[in-house]
Amino acid sequence: MIDWLTLKLYGSLLSPEVRAKFTQRQDKIVRLSPEGEIIWEIPARTSIRSDSHQITVRLASDLEIKGSPARVMHSDNVFGSSDILECFHAMRKYVANQLEIILPANPEIWQCKVVDITENYMLDSLIEVKQALNYLRHAEGWRYQVQTKAETIYWSKTSRLRAGKAYAKGPHLEYQKKKGQVEISDEYLQAALKLLRLELRLGFQFWRERSEKPWYKYTSDDFKQMHHDYFSQFIGDIELTENDDILEKLKNITTEGQAFSAYRTWKLIRTDGMESARALMTKSTWYRHKYLLNQVGMSWADFQEGNTVPFRRKTICLDNTVSSWNEVLFK
Repeated sequence: MIDWLTLKLYGSLLSPEVRAKFTQRQDKIVRLSPEGEIIWEIPARTSIRSDSHQITVRLASDLEIKGSPARVMHSDNVFGSSDILECFHAMRKYVANQLEIILPANPEIWQCKVVDITENYMLDSLIEVKQALNYLRHAEGWRYQVQTKAETIYWSKTSRLRAGKAYAKGPHLEYQKKKGQVEISDEYLQAALKLLRLELRLGFQFWRERSEKPWYKYTSDDFKQMHHDYFSQFIGDIELTENDDILEKLKNITTEGQAFSAYRTWKLIRTDGMESARALMTKSTWYRHKYLLNQVGMSWADFQEGNTVPFRRKTICLDNTVSSWNEVLFK
């Protein structure tokens, strides 16, 4: 699902009447000289609220709309749509209705700045969700650096290209309910405690430099694949239970000699740790073996930990998501 959307429209595409309405409604941030002269003033962001929904709107030289389309379309943002055009129109209509204005419906004249793609994974309990998060604290490698704040795990948190996040949805939902930000029953809240959420943020650098097509042409399947590709670097999506299972899988993708060599490297990682194992072989050998182990489902976290922990055997399969309350309540 799309959990966050930031949209921009050039101010010149707005009618004078619409600009005038914004001017009347928006607060202004003003800088004054000691003599009381206005040095500059800019419009403040306006938060449009209705019950539990919240969208932030700002008109300076351009119009910016941002927020969670799921919370516009539903009473909470646990589940929602992965159709970016559906989300765009829901947010656009919501702002237009609240401000009693007309906003252009043609997506081609809007710019997309940020999209958050979220998937939910159902475990057996909040305890298992926390165990999964503990596992993911070790999932770093190459240019991806892990940060932990409270019980949320971040990858490349400040990146303007791509960033990842993992957290327990249940406690977050409890916090939102206490703040009056969502409306949710106790039954649904208890069910949400079993949910692990993985979130991929595609920032403005992605949409400016890396996007292969206009934002409005991305499909739900495109976003699902991008989410899978990002998080598969940290979570192997193949269930591994026995060391011999690893060896057999290696034999299926390479020669027997290479399979045994990569398997010995894995055994060395388990006994001596990743850094010690890497120091005992050439750089090319290490990366070749790491590549083969990645292909059979090992992730950066497995290399860091040196073994396959219960979370891996439980298996977070990146394709095995839950996308509705019915799946959570009756699964």
